[in-house]
Amino acid sequence: MARKGQIGSLGVGDKLTNPIYKGDLAQVAVQSIGQPSEIIPLGGQKMYSRLELIRIACQAAGHKGKIPLVPFGVVKSMLPLVKLFNRNMFDKIAFLVAVSEVACVAPKVGSHMLKAYFSLPHTKPAKV
Repeated sequence: MARKGQIGSLGVGDKLTNPIYKGDLAQVAVQSIGQPSEIIPLGGQKMYSRLELIRIACQAAGHKGKIPLVPFGVVKSMLPLVKLFNRNMFDKIAFLVAVSEVACVAPKVGSHMLKAYFSLPHTKPAKV
């Protein structure tokens, strides 16, 4: 979305989260094979606000435009209409709103940092 310039923030983007690198997550998953089922709270090494995450993604994608801040009330007021026409889209937007309204911070696991992930070759825009 950042590559296409189609990115924005729900609310002011102040809620915190600590995303985990997929390789660190995979390592924990492999170590859990054969263990009883359980929920394992996992987070990355650094906490970011939602707006910081968006800015990092935009920087990695080369997007230099503005990042619009969309108030939660605007999105929530449109949800009933979206639900009438597209239940799948409603579910996705409702989940995004719910997650964006609260901090989602988990115990720190692994060693990889988000900025390093964005600098990996797989995240570079494809040349056309």
